[in-house]
Amino acid sequence: MKQKGEKERAQSSATITQTLCLISGFSLILMVASYAVTTPGWWSGVLNGNPPNDYMVANQGQLKLFTERAVSQLNTTFSTNGGAGPALSNLVYGWQQDYATNGYSPSHLKPSDYQTVNVGQLKYVGNMVWSRLVSVGYTSWL
Repeated sequence: MKQKGEKERAQSSATITQTLCLISGFSLILMVASYAVTTPGWWSGVLNGNPPNDYMVANQGQLKLFTERAVSQLNTTFSTNGGAGPALSNLVYGWQQDYATNGYSPSHLKPSDYQTVNVGQLKYVGNMVWSRLVSVGYTSWL
């Protein structure tokens, strides 16, 4: 039984670590976005909400838009270090190609963009952003 308890603690610790990394990754995106003295224009869409609803669920379209804007900011801020890098750039490019190929637009949105983001999707994208921030030297915390 001792081994089972240790395994459960290790799994719990790994989950907590992953969650903290995800939160830290998106916090670092915010810091990158605020690298300049003023808040970047693209962030205003995230700040809108009167009053803000911090308990509302996020959908896949919002995650895609946030990621696309973060990639643009990374490309600008770290242009001498390869910007957002190939993994994030290819992810966003794939979304853009899907929209272009299938005729999706702001007036004809992709139906799956309204689906709720699950934790796995958020971790996947958050890990990609976090890994890129580590590789460009923005942080060394793993």
